[in-house]
Amino acid sequence: MIDLLKIKSNIKNYSTEKLCEMIVTARYFKLNNDIVVICMEQLADKRVNGDNFDYESHIDLLSKDLPEISNSLPDIREMLIKAVK
Repeated sequence: MIDLLKIKSNIKNYSTEKLCEMIVTARYFKLNNDIVVICMEQLADKRVNGDNFDYESHIDLLSKDLPEISNSLPDIREMLIKAVK
């Protein structure tokens, strides 16, 4: 279980890169969307306070490196027929 309160209490200690990684991970595994919101708010605060890191491009780059997750299950009947042959 992800502890959102712990994330919120430590969010200011995370680097910009770490925040991007957390966003990509949460999106990839379809975790609680609150994590994405918390991290994006922190990235926005960092930008307002002078951090010029291009986190949008970094998030896109990290996301493109991940393999696609297939949610489809194989047809068990077809697998059994092949196994019997």
